[in-house]
Amino acid sequence: FNNDIDKVPRMALTVGVGTVLESREVVVVVTGKRKALALSKAIEEGVNHLWTLSALQMHPRSLIVVDEDATAGELIFDLSI
Repeated sequence: FNNDIDKVPRMALTVGVGTVLESREVVVVVTGKRKALALSKAIEEGVNHLWTLSALQMHPRSLIVVDEDATAGELIFDLSI
């Protein structure tokens, strides 16, 4: 927030994994190289409590939108049925 306290949100919404999985649809946006490991673990390995995003593997209508940096140069395929 560029060290501007007035730009810091005063309210936030937090939901648990169960609440997310109960939704009709889920869209997650992943950006940046710093998120590449988390993205990889979430989609290339099984569901794991260490990588919360991996729970979306159990959701029937989830979409993960990523930028090139977040893929760390890996090609990601759409495996939806």
